[in-house]
Amino acid sequence: MRKRIDISELAKKLEGMHTAETLASELNVSIRTAINIASKLRKAGYLHYYSAGRKKRIYQISPMRFRLLGRPGLYETINKYSKIKIKEPFNHRIHDRKFSIEEALVLAINSENIRLILSSLNLFAHIKNWGLLNNLAKRYNLQRNIGALYDVTKLIIKIKKMDERTRNSLLRGNGREYIIKDLSSKDFKSIEEKWRIKMPLNFNDLSRLRTG
Repeated sequence: MRKRIDISELAKKLEGMHTAETLASELNVSIRTAINIASKLRKAGYLHYYSAGRKKRIYQISPMRFRLLGRPGLYETINKYSKIKIKEPFNHRIHDRKFSIEEALVLAINSENIRLILSSLNLFAHIKNWGLLNNLAKRYNLQRNIGALYDVTKLIIKIKKMDERTRNSLLRGNGREYIIKDLSSKDFKSIEEKWRIKMPLNFNDLSRLRTG
């Protein structure tokens, strides 16, 4: 039977700055196992990380728990509701207000990052304020993009019904021709024509909204 890891004792042993490689060497485990251990330390509050470029992270480990200030931001919000989990490039926290699901969805689509956009589509099932979503979409020049993504998402998973007032406003509103520059699918031509945008996702991509 595998010995259970005492997280607090492990934090004491590993105190300092590390990469996945140095953690693996210190613990005599594979890099994948080291990353999993780092995740457990972070969840327990003993690890904080920084992006060092080229997808490399620097882990700061302390036997004293870090206190995460502020409220959950973009990545934590998406991971809470989405079946498609994303790695956080940095800890995004909100300090002056509550971060809404509507804002998370709009910011994800504004990112033009295909994985972040795909992960965010599950948020359509949890929208509480369609008027707020429309206003945020208008601010970011994304009204028709939001409407088109709503229409393809509801083909795959059960989501909340959008009220007609919001839908008509999105349809008449602003938008970008490409959700992701120069990417277009052949699976949703009627939706592309209706919303006057290019859809970068296909049915295979969207099927992951059910399974992760």
